[in-house]
Amino acid sequence: MRREFVGGQAVFLRERRARLLKREFPEPLPIVFGAMRDKGIKSRMGCDWLWIPRYTATLPKQMYERAGWDLPKVALWQYCGDGTAVLAGFPKEVEGFGKVDISVVLFDTLADFHNKVCSQVIKIEK
Repeated sequence: MRREFVGGQAVFLRERRARLLKREFPEPLPIVFGAMRDKGIKSRMGCDWLWIPRYTATLPKQMYERAGWDLPKVALWQYCGDGTAVLAGFPKEVEGFGKVDISVVLFDTLADFHNKVCSQVIKIEK
């Protein structure tokens, strides 16, 4: 069951969760999904990265800036939700899974994403 939190309560709970994660994983880790932009919340809530949903052909900078973020801290853009996508040339479904949510990594390489966002959690053997 998804609970709806408002303003300060949502910020408090997410900041608390981010602090707990950072105790366990001191490197940049917590990602906030959605940025609470539609609720007018500009707090990063203790998170280092943003994963933004936007099911359009572009990701206008005002979508993350009005939530208090800048492009270098946007790690992922979820361009497809339940098979609905208008981003040309990108998949809308995954074979064998059907309609799913799909995101793009907003780094030059997957290695950059791994090193900057999730290297302390996901270990890749070389």
